[in-house]
Amino acid sequence: GAESDGDCEFVRDLAASLGLPFHTRTLNPAASRNERNLQAWARAERYKFLESTACRRKYSQIAVAHHLDARAETMAAAVLDAGGTFALSGIPPVRGMIIRPLFDVSRTEITSFLSSREMSYRVDSSNESDKYQRNRIRHTVLPLWKGENLGIVEGLARLGEQLWLQRRYLEDQAQRIVERSMVSTTVSGVTLRVEPLMRADRALDPYVLRELVARIGLDLVPRATTVMRFSELRNWTELRGTFSIEQGKFAALLSQGVIRVYKKRSRTAAPNQEIAGLPTPAL
Repeated sequence: GAESDGDCEFVRDLAASLGLPFHTRTLNPAASRNERNLQAWARAERYKFLESTACRRKYSQIAVAHHLDARAETMAAAVLDAGGTFALSGIPPVRGMIIRPLFDVSRTEITSFLSSREMSYRVDSSNESDKYQRNRIRHTVLPLWKGENLGIVEGLARLGEQLWLQRRYLEDQAQRIVERSMVSTTVSGVTLRVEPLMRADRALDPYVLRELVARIGLDLVPRATTVMRFSELRNWTELRGTFSIEQGKFAALLSQGVIRVYKKRSRTAAPNQEIAGLPTPAL
């Protein structure tokens, strides 16, 4: 509405005063979309716009404004949602073209800096509404946690950064394992030898699975149950049977010592391609 239009004009005027180009795109919140969560959809569309604009205009980097408090809030949300190790890895300082120059700066430091130079800024009124989890964390959860630990914001941000570094290492190891296991890659999926996967430590299974999901072009976060079944699948040694797992459009089938990972084309399983659960042993 009018507030959003005001934000746009503020940034347009600021860019003009600094001699910088300005780019904008308007989204219709009533538009049909696969993502039910409006904020998640808007975030995804925002990054698509930033990346496409950067590529089109040949910009080398995209700077976004996540700061120290935002990192702590993201970590607190991951804890409250029991989001697992991927969610707990928090916000990285750099990812691809995305950079976060305010990564270690607190919200208070930012506003104090602006005030000291009499620079105006905009505040989104939705930040005051406890309708959203992040605002409840900011207004209620973190102040409560500060009663137990005054350094909780810095501690959560630091933990997220440590976990992100560990995640990068584990993702690199998972990629190496997948490369060693690869038999073939086609438009319909990838085929892997099971022996190299069997030798890998189980701690890498979530990362191997996410690497495989990405290789078949899916934007999907494997559930804990899917990871558990993948661990069972890669260690299944009964060559006479088959073992499969699936989640959404993702499917993996183990048969005769190879694993085929592919994107399902429809809800209907192809004959002899998807067999739910462990095989029934012969009597």
